[in-house]
Amino acid sequence: MDCPVDGCLCRRTWSMEGEGAPGRLPVLDDISTLDLGGVVLAYQSDRELRFRVIKTNAYPTYQPFEIVFIYPRSFTGAQDMSDVRFCVRGPSPAGDGVVFEFEARDVQARIVAVRATVEAAPGD
Repeated sequence: MDCPVDGCLCRRTWSMEGEGAPGRLPVLDDISTLDLGGVVLAYQSDRELRFRVIKTNAYPTYQPFEIVFIYPRSFTGAQDMSDVRFCVRGPSPAGDGVVFEFEARDVQARIVAVRATVEAAPGD
């Protein structure tokens, strides 16, 4: 089935079948295909926003990871979200970055940042 998020640029399917290799770190394109069970803001500064992905069906296919937004220009929304999907919307209207969103039935959080990446979550 196609991406259910209206206007999403991911243009990927929402199937986990055959995705990834056990324990590998996903790339940003992988994340837009996943149902992220829970996402929580783990760190915030002028240089980055780090959202830890928890309670997702992506584990153990992927190792625990965080979505990191580099040089965030703005952040609005929840710091703790459940049952969300990650979406890349495209360039911001102001031209100062890219619009990223976490969505459930509506937008839970919107981030404008220079770029986003995926990093391994620190061990407990």
